[in-house]
Amino acid sequence: MSSSQNVHVNIRRLAVGGAGVGEVVAQSDGGESLLGITAFVPFAAAGEKVLARIVEKKERYVKAELLEIETPSSSRVEAPCQYYRTCGGCELQHMSYESELQAKQEMILGALRAAKLESEVLARVQPIIAGQEYGYRRRVSLHIDSSGRIGFYRENSRAVVAIDECLIAVPEINEALKSVKALGPVLQQKATSLLLEVDSKGLVVVIKSPYDLAVPQRDSILEAAKKHFDNVSLMVGGKEVGGFGRQILEMPLAPSGTLNLQVPAGSFSQVNWNMNLNLLAQVLEHAGVAPGSEVFDLYAGAGNFALPLARAGMNVTAVENDSRLVNLGRENAKRYKCDHRLNYVDSNVEDFLETRRASGKIPLVVADPPRSGIGKLAPSLQFADRLHLISCHLPSFVRDVKNFVQLGWSVERVQPFDMFAQTSHVELLAVLSK
Repeated sequence: MSSSQNVHVNIRRLAVGGAGVGEVVAQSDGGESLLGITAFVPFAAAGEKVLARIVEKKERYVKAELLEIETPSSSRVEAPCQYYRTCGGCELQHMSYESELQAKQEMILGALRAAKLESEVLARVQPIIAGQEYGYRRRVSLHIDSSGRIGFYRENSRAVVAIDECLIAVPEINEALKSVKALGPVLQQKATSLLLEVDSKGLVVVIKSPYDLAVPQRDSILEAAKKHFDNVSLMVGGKEVGGFGRQILEMPLAPSGTLNLQVPAGSFSQVNWNMNLNLLAQVLEHAGVAPGSEVFDLYAGAGNFALPLARAGMNVTAVENDSRLVNLGRENAKRYKCDHRLNYVDSNVEDFLETRRASGKIPLVVADPPRSGIGKLAPSLQFADRLHLISCHLPSFVRDVKNFVQLGWSVERVQPFDMFAQTSHVELLAVLSK
């Protein structure tokens, strides 16, 4: 069989990762060797029959490239972005937003079902909370190639696609993209990425370089950036070595603006801030513990959850191993006079949990781990009565939930958030209890 063989596929649903998944119903060469095999076809929608070219064949499935929509779905729409299917960012602009939300809900349920979790767990999955279709992303990371081209990576590639606009980004970022191209010749072979971030006060730019730049090179970069931007941080080898204007973001944690989180530009913070406020509201609403209760916030960052929990009257221990975030977290607590209820521990989570082995119960633990999830640390959380597990990576989330269920935890609710519209990613909150 040629690896470039064409097949006809009936698409059933959205797979984790964003491709349409279905079965091969016919081969263009008239053969039958692939009939019934599972096929993954990016940019196809549920209910469609498509013609696709096989690009990779495994024992139990094939991956294929979409060639033609033979029978379109009623949910198919014209993608509004000129870079769609070229830039490697969005995956679902060919679907109406309503069908995108439905597909993501089914994707979550399908992943939980495939992990053989009980129907009681599936019944706890709440309807996904919708966000903005476009114009929501407050942070984008642009790549710089050796020729000075600035943009996003091409799909399944490290080739850079130069862009003039990004429809899922907030207006301030799209305005900044007009100036970015002019920096290409200056950053060429001196920097590899450009981070654009927007907070309540405006735009902050982070220029990142893996190279050992001499001081004159650093100065030339900053001088060029000053012609276009008011707030710039230059990071070399992961450390800030220069800049001007603001390098600290001010992010509101309450709609009224009465609580703001300070976060260093370039460190992790949620890209969709309105949805982050939705997530935070759910964490507070379903905390299930009274004011004065002891709470652990693991992977705490600068205090996205820890600060509001302390303001709500909890006694919070925040665990974070980035010293800069720890220092800002402490400053955030002092600003709002809740440092007596918010104690930062400068430690990685594994070491911190090791110290907890012989200690007493904790009413609530909030954990927002990296994409890899909690993993092997799940048994170390048996001292908690309640756990809020937050994740943006469905496979590790499902694995962790299954591990906790096997350890005797009950799933009270699973709340999905459409944090990343036009992509297959979702933010998830699991509320678990003993």
